[in-house]
Amino acid sequence: MGKITMLLMCVFAAVAMTGCARTYSAKPYYTDKNKIDVPKQLVGQWYAAPQGSLDEAVNLQIDKDGTVLVRETRKVDGREQVQTAKLAVQFFRIGDGVYADAILKEMPDSKLEKSIAALMLFPVHALAKVEFHGDTLQLRYPSPDLGKALRDKKLPPVMTFTTFDEEIEDDDGVAVFTATGEAWEDVLQNMPETVFGDSDKEVVTFKRVVVK
Repeated sequence: MGKITMLLMCVFAAVAMTGCARTYSAKPYYTDKNKIDVPKQLVGQWYAAPQGSLDEAVNLQIDKDGTVLVRETRKVDGREQVQTAKLAVQFFRIGDGVYADAILKEMPDSKLEKSIAALMLFPVHALAKVEFHGDTLQLRYPSPDLGKALRDKKLPPVMTFTTFDEEIEDDDGVAVFTATGEAWEDVLQNMPETVFGDSDKEVVTFKRVVVK
């Protein structure tokens, strides 16, 4: 499975967008009070070329109702492989930050990896911080520090597992929490900006596709 689908959708049952996201939630990250409509600037088509540790090209189609179509294209042994998936995304705002809560709406059209199959028992929400300026969209994924902050508040994960993804070196593996949207809001508004990293494994940059 591609890194974008892993990061976008490990959401999966959930998934979000590279193998570097480690913190997921069995409940929504947002509340009724902080959720917002899809920002008008985000509606449309976006494209991310292979970059940093991302070795596939990714197209996003963001609709007004929060449906996001994901199409990944990569070459394996000289052959082009395409994978698609559909996500249901709810945007929400905490302070000056805009975030996206994503959950898998339709199963991807390729065989799941073992690490993802382990999460298919129940739907899981993935989180990304959303930054957009003009024709550029960046999705930033949280570092493991986010999950550690929740543990510090005596809200341990309901499930942890070790991924089979060889690119993941985090000894703590992946954690799924059952914190409420209010608990996540409290954690997010008190976390430093660095929790949403700047490394090429934690940030994916898209450019708007102009349809003529």
